[in-house]
Amino acid sequence: MATGDSVLTALTIVIAVLAPITAAQVPAQECKSAYGKTACGYSCVAAYGDVQCAQTPLGACSDAYGKVVCADPPRSVLQTSSEPMRCQSAYGKIACGYQCVSAFGDIQCAQTPAGACTSAFGKIVCADPPRFVFRDQHVPQMQCKTAFGKIACGYSCTSGFGDVQCAPTPSGVCTTAYGKVVCSQ
Repeated sequence: MATGDSVLTALTIVIAVLAPITAAQVPAQECKSAYGKTACGYSCVAAYGDVQCAQTPLGACSDAYGKVVCADPPRSVLQTSSEPMRCQSAYGKIACGYQCVSAFGDIQCAQTPAGACTSAFGKIVCADPPRFVFRDQHVPQMQCKTAFGKIACGYSCTSGFGDVQCAPTPSGVCTTAYGKVVCSQ
């Protein structure tokens, strides 16, 4: 198979996977050459003697601190969203995803647009809805709640009795009763 044929085949696969993005909206792949290397894909970056590209139109690449990092969202996101990932750098680290948070010498990102991240009590917590939730075209944004030195991310978050919990899916609910927090799926 010629190089042009393989690029066309790869683009056809990407178009077939990207349900919310029509074929006319898919940006063209690019090829970048530097340092004796060539990489093809999306959001390509050449720096520090390296060349890398994301493999999907919603992926992202960044360079900082002597390294190049690329990331792509999971297939569930590619099938339900058109929001691209973003990369951020802090504290000598690079992270790519959604709702990135940097604190306490670290940086982390959710891996889906509906995910959430927060920092508290000396740590960062990120969470994403389970894959099966993405069968729906609209997945609501998760929330994070901090209380009692604990962090939880999800839906219908509730705290009480020294605990904090969130339901893992948008249809779940949480309640406090009889000295504990209980959440449904």
